[in-house]
Amino acid sequence: MKILLAFHSMGGSTEKLAKRIEENLIGKGCEVDVERIEPKKKRSFLSWFILRIFRSEVDIKTPKIRDASTYDAVVFGSPNWTKVSLPMRRYISKMDGLKGKNVGFFSTTALWPSFEWHIFSAYLLFSTFIGSINKRGGKVIDFILLSSLIKKEGIDSEWGKAKIDDFCKKIVTQEKQFKEDIIKRREIEDAHFLKVFFSTIIFVSIIFQGLASDPLDWSRYGMILLILVIATGLITHTIEKKRDPAFIKFMASIVLVSTWTILLTSISGDIHNIALIGYMIIFIFVTFLKNVEVVLTAGLASILGYFYIYVFHPNIYGFYSSTDIILLSLVLAVSVFIAYNTQKHFIAFAEVQEDIEMARMVLEVKVQARTKELQEFNRNLEKMVEERTKDLEKKIDELERFNRLTVGRELRMMELKKRLKKLEKK
Repeated sequence: MKILLAFHSMGGSTEKLAKRIEENLIGKGCEVDVERIEPKKKRSFLSWFILRIFRSEVDIKTPKIRDASTYDAVVFGSPNWTKVSLPMRRYISKMDGLKGKNVGFFSTTALWPSFEWHIFSAYLLFSTFIGSINKRGGKVIDFILLSSLIKKEGIDSEWGKAKIDDFCKKIVTQEKQFKEDIIKRREIEDAHFLKVFFSTIIFVSIIFQGLASDPLDWSRYGMILLILVIATGLITHTIEKKRDPAFIKFMASIVLVSTWTILLTSISGDIHNIALIGYMIIFIFVTFLKNVEVVLTAGLASILGYFYIYVFHPNIYGFYSSTDIILLSLVLAVSVFIAYNTQKHFIAFAEVQEDIEMARMVLEVKVQARTKELQEFNRNLEKMVEERTKDLEKKIDELERFNRLTVGRELRMMELKKRLKKLEKK
């Protein structure tokens, strides 16, 4: 198996990870070509930090390999700049032959990889990479993020070695993006997004609670914070242990409704419109998770939350149970309809992708079989030509020998005739 490994490294950590991946792939019997991407102009860390905000690419030195069509898979590496590094983005944008290729991605970061997901850094990094590869027609199989400073989650740790080996196995086995794989990958992407979303809410809420002139009641805020922290921890645990990510969506919908309901009980006055708008926003949010059961769970939890406020907090006025429940039910029905169609179209897309992959696999098998037949025919043809050549050489040798004999005989006859004429004259 022939693999292209291209990387950009600033401090040497990504280069070190690239070396470990190269060694692992070679150990699995692969032929690996390495391409190091270098920017034309060298800059300081601060200059790169500022430049990446305003630009997505920079000029690079002319690479040796600019066409990936002859490779079975491609692996790209970049340091974590909260997106793919600018030199690597340029290389990917100019790379030919990526269409239909299976692609892997690796990166290094200074902090804990799991913490990088909490602060949006890792999420944005992989999102920009997947977007760049999708534009070129490639398919991302897997990606890894290891720490350059934290030894426990670093390149040479047991955890890091296991991650590298698992990553390389997926590259070598060419794990196909069939229907189940596509759906599972999307579930994992949604789980990562929800983890980042909840961790962001935690940070923002802490800042708001500390700076607000009229902060929330600390007992209720503590309850909200505890729910969000537990939810974020459960999401992280589920992702790390590679368990069913669909559970995260159900938990997220319940957490959103619970925190909103507790928040409403901390507000005094007429919150009728605010409450309804908040529940509707939750419906819309969970609709994008493309799961009808999750939307229904959020709807049921919202109605229960509404009744909780209506019954146990009568001091909050402005609620009209009959009309409000009808309105919530209508919005819920619309959300379910949208989620159902989104889910159906997504599954249809996964099935089409599966059919394309199957057709491509069948075509690859046919091409390989035909290539093998042609190679066998070519070998047989070469053998036949060699045998015929030997036969011809043998016949030519016989003809040359016969020719020498006949020519010698004729010459002898001519000589004898001359002698005979001389004798007759005498």
